[in-house]
Amino acid sequence: STPTSLPASASVSGAALLAGVVPALSLATPINGGFQFTITNLDPDATYVIEVADATVSRSGAIVTVTGLVTGGSAEALVTVQKAGYTTVSATRTGSALVEGVAPTFGPVTSTADGFTVEITNYDSSALYSLSIGDEFLTLAAPAVTRAGSLLTITGLSPAASATVTVTAQAPSALPASSDVTGTALAAGVTPEWEAPEPMIGGFRVVVTNFDPEERYVLSVTAGTALMVGDTIYVTGLADGELAELTMTAQRDGYADRSVTVTGAALGMPVAPEWDAPEPMSGGFRVVIQNFDPDARYILSVTRGTALMVGDTIYVMGLADGEVAELTMTLLLFIAGLAGLI
Repeated sequence: STPTSLPASASVSGAALLAGVVPALSLATPINGGFQFTITNLDPDATYVIEVADATVSRSGAIVTVTGLVTGGSAEALVTVQKAGYTTVSATRTGSALVEGVAPTFGPVTSTADGFTVEITNYDSSALYSLSIGDEFLTLAAPAVTRAGSLLTITGLSPAASATVTVTAQAPSALPASSDVTGTALAAGVTPEWEAPEPMIGGFRVVVTNFDPEERYVLSVTAGTALMVGDTIYVTGLADGELAELTMTAQRDGYADRSVTVTGAALGMPVAPEWDAPEPMSGGFRVVIQNFDPDARYILSVTRGTALMVGDTIYVMGLADGEVAELTMTLLLFIAGLAGLI
C-alpha cells in the first residue's frame, strides 16, 4: 500500500536535581527550658523547616532555639533544607535544657571585729559565683563581701551588727541556685586602762584600773617576763634602768580583742649623793651636793632641828650652839617620767 502521511518526531532534554547541601549544625548549648544551636552553613536562598516533638522551636537567622522542655529534659531537632533545583536534605541535633542547680551550703560562721567569715562547704571550682548583700543596707554604707575560693569574708560591719549575704552558684549546664547566710560582727571589746607604770628593782608594775575578771588578758613584753596577779601586772627580769614595752590584749567570747601598749622601766642603779664637808652656821649648818641631779627628788631627815633644800644646798636649822645633828638623804629618782624610790 501507499503511505498517506510523513513520519513526525520531537526531542526534549532534562537534568536530575542537584545534590542538596546537608545543614551543618553546631553543638547544642543548654538554656533554661531548652537549648540553642547554630546552622553554620546557612543558605539565605533555601527554605528551612525545623521540627521538634513536644517542644517549641524558632529560628532567628542562623540561630535555632528550642524551648518548652522540662528542667534537664532533652529533645531532637530535625532541620530540613529545601531549595529549588536541589534535593531535600536534613540533619538532626539533640540537646538538653539546663539541669537543676545546686544551692550553696555553708559551714559555721566565724565572727570578726568588723564582720564575719564562712566557708561554702559544697564549693564547686567550675561554677560561677555571685554575691550580694541584704537590702537592709540600701540606705547605709554596705559592708564589703569578697570570696577567695570557698571562703567568704564580710567586712565593714559595726560592732554587733548583722548582715545577710546571698550567694548564687551556676555550674556548667545547670540553672543558677541561691542560698543565704547570716552572720554578726563581734561586739566592741573594752580597751584595758591602767595607771602609770611604777618602777621596781629589776622591773616595773602596772595596775589595770578597769580590770574585769571575765576577761582573758594576754601579755607580751619586749624584754623580761610578765605575770598578772589580780589587777596588777609585774614585769621582771630587767637590768637596772632597762626599758620594756608591755602589750596587753583583752579577750572575751563574743567581743572583739582590744590591745594597749605601755612602756615602763626598771629602777636605775642609784648614785649615792656626794657632798662637801658641812659648813657650820648660826643655829645649824649647810651642805652642798657635788653631784646634784635636778631630775631627782631628795628626801631629807635630821635627828635634830629641821632641814631645807634650796637647789644643790641643804640647810639644817634650829640647833643649839655647838649641837650636833645627823642628816640623812634619800634619793627619789625619776625614770622615763615615772617616779620610784631607790
